[in-house]
Amino acid sequence: MIFSAAEFLKLCASADPQDMLRSISESASQDIWNELIKSHRSRWIDIAQNRTIPEDIVRFLASCDDSFVRAVIAEKRNIPLDLFFVLSRDDDEIVRRKIASNRKVPDEVLFFLTSDPVESVASVADYNWGLRSKMR
Repeated sequence: MIFSAAEFLKLCASADPQDMLRSISESASQDIWNELIKSHRSRWIDIAQNRTIPEDIVRFLASCDDSFVRAVIAEKRNIPLDLFFVLSRDDDEIVRRKIASNRKVPDEVLFFLTSDPVESVASVADYNWGLRSKMR
């Protein structure tokens, strides 16, 4: 468990693979996540990579103005169902492509993305739609 914002920041800045693993896999209290969000905007992408962040932090990061952070959220498999729909309509094509490649994306969202105006997004969605069709 991560016991302070300072500890999380130290883990993120470390070159030690064990520290990096801890920064993405260990939980922290809601207060620590809130402090990090409020005071360390430059670390939002690191926060987004953590597998244990609470839903309200996921939702906040999914709506932030940083497309790289939204793309990291779009890769997560355990995001709330409604965020798949929201992120599939993101202005940034990288975010939409990450949703199209997410293994947990609902069929309805994946099918919607097969018609994306950006060819690379539609191609990823088509490919994954085809994989799902073969598995049925």
